Amino acid sequence: MVSIRRILCTNAVFLTLICLGSATLLIPSHIPPRPKPLDQFRLPSIKKLLDTTSAIRQLCNNQSISVSQECQKDVSHLFCSLNALATYWSTECPGKDDVEGCSKCQLRAAEMYTNSSWIMTWVDSIGKMPSGISDGNYHWLGDYEQCESLKINNLFNGHYCMIQFEVPDTVLNTRCDENRPLEVHLGICLPASCSDEEKKALIEDVAEHEMYVQCEPPKQWSWAATIFLYGSIIWGAFITILTLFVWYNRPLETWYYNIAEAVSLHHNFQKCLRTTRQTEHLRDCIPGLLVVSLFLFICGNVFYLVMPFLENVSFSYSSSQSAFMQIIVNYSFYADGILALAAFKIGTYYNNGGFHSVKDILYHLVSRFFRVWPAYAYVVGFITLIFIRLGSGPMWSHNDLPDRCLNSWWFNLLLVNNLFGIDQICFDGSYLYALDAQFYLLALLIFYISNKSRAAASVIIISAIVVSILYVLVAVPYYGTYAALIPTAITFKEQDAMYNNFVKYIYLNPVSRLAPFLIGLYTPLWINKKAITLQKYVWIATAFTVLIIWTPYLFDGTNNFYLYAIYASIHRTFWAMTILIIAYMINNVSVGNVLKAILGFKIFYPMSKLVFLVFVISEPVALSLFSSLHRPINATFFSLILTSIGTFVCSYIIAVLVQVAVALPIRYLYELCLAPQADDVQKNRQNPEEESLKDNLFT
Repeated sequence: MVSIRRILCTNAVFLTLICLGSATLLIPSHIPPRPKPLDQFRLPSIKKLLDTTSAIRQLCNNQSISVSQECQKDVSHLFCSLNALATYWSTECPGKDDVEGCSKCQLRAAEMYTNSSWIMTWVDSIGKMPSGISDGNYHWLGDYEQCESLKINNLFNGHYCMIQFEVPDTVLNTRCDENRPLEVHLGICLPASCSDEEKKALIEDVAEHEMYVQCEPPKQWSWAATIFLYGSIIWGAFITILTLFVWYNRPLETWYYNIAEAVSLHHNFQKCLRTTRQTEHLRDCIPGLLVVSLFLFICGNVFYLVMPFLENVSFSYSSSQSAFMQIIVNYSFYADGILALAAFKIGTYYNNGGFHSVKDILYHLVSRFFRVWPAYAYVVGFITLIFIRLGSGPMWSHNDLPDRCLNSWWFNLLLVNNLFGIDQICFDGSYLYALDAQFYLLALLIFYISNKSRAAASVIIISAIVVSILYVLVAVPYYGTYAALIPTAITFKEQDAMYNNFVKYIYLNPVSRLAPFLIGLYTPLWINKKAITLQKYVWIATAFTVLIIWTPYLFDGTNNFYLYAIYASIHRTFWAMTILIIAYMINNVSVGNVLKAILGFKIFYPMSKLVFLVFVISEPVALSLFSSLHRPINATFFSLILTSIGTFVCSYIIAVLVQVAVALPIRYLYELCLAPQADDVQKNRQNPEEESLKDNLFT
């Protein structure tokens, strides 16, 4: 039979580990530290165990804790049951000499055990030290179902919480430059009647240190979440009814039929999945390259998103040492390729007669808002208010995405979140959406100037590219930042100030990310004036690809910020040039070339229109796949690829549904009821291919 000493020691070990730690608030950019051998961490002493056990006993009917009456009642029930069970195990009844006393003692003990035996299930539900800590298993999750069963059976009003704390590094190697604590996520069943602040105070009262406690959300829905949910249901019912109306009636030339058709699901699915496209030179493979770039970008993002949910974090760090994995590990520049290709489409549209008057520019500005923003705004609202309600479990409370969005939703809706640092980024895709919107405004300004003077516009574009490159070249050594976002690299030391400077002044800054977009914007103008020989640029694209992907792997710039600065300032610009050169080469090879045939698949055309929306959705999709599990996962190369493919496919399915149910109905209602007619739009309506290009440009 298990003794109460073992129960108390089990409880005390983990609460003592909390006492040894300090507060850690995991920011979205934070990844688990590089695994270390277990003997490099401090272990709790016997004195600490005894002190913690004594503190636990004192919580029975302790009126000195400043909590609500309901919280106090559940806390007392928990720890008084623990003390009662301890008393039961330590009680010694009289022997055969006192039969009556022995009988009464056994009855009292049996009653005591019956009333308090549930505490053993509670202790068993607490997270315990697992195997594989030296491999990066920092999840001491416990048993979520046992915690839930206590509440279902009315034994204890608890719910599952995650405590994040640190076990300090050893002090034996005092000359080591980097002493990293062991960051642990401990699952524990805490009283549901206590607020988050009260739970935190209870843990800190026992641990005598500041802790970070994150619990499942309350069962009650906020009024904002309720309004959003019912609004979505009403909107869904509205478009479904009008879809059925259009389905069962022949086309009518009436205003109400036009409105019904504008929001019809059947009509909008056809528009969203339309494969009709332009066939003009240099555009055949652009949609395919956009989709491929997006897939590589999502693979890299998933590689880092999955790390907090792994039981073998060492896999991610060892992968960073593989030359083959650099295609995924060093991934952030794929976003610049996407921006360059999107800018190329805008520049091509300008070359074909678009944006040639102030009226046209204003029309396209408003039209783009109604085509792009509603879907993005709906996703932000859904993640902020509804997403946390979609799942449950021990890993689900580890997901801080809704909290990030709740604190920064209006920065994200205004598409200015990248201007205010990482604290205002709701999810990864939101900064890319913001950059695209800001650069589109700049493109319209350049087109306005170009309508006055092509030479002046060219000077502005070239000057802005030079300024963007020089800015990064100066900012990296000045602020002491990294050159690229590779958190698992050996040279990537997790120093908050250094990382925050990198994010604020390099990664999210529109000035530092401007050059690739402008190169894509200027390329259509340049190609029309230059006769380019294919062979001349094959070696350039190959050299640029090797330089961009493998430079951080081959060279260590830890002690040389100038090497960092050179790479940081040119690698994104070079990748934009590379992806455009690749597009030109593919479109100029023979018609039967297999690469041209693959990237020219018609399915890539509707997929390319959803690239930015898919990347916005991919992070919550990936996090939901990981955090909905009740145990950490063991990563392998193939599991990573399959997870990336699943995230990619699921994100596209959801993006199509959001586009069809939200974005396209609003867009067509705007065009039907409010939109003025621009000159170039009237002209393009007589040219189906140009109208198709315009549609791709905006969505």
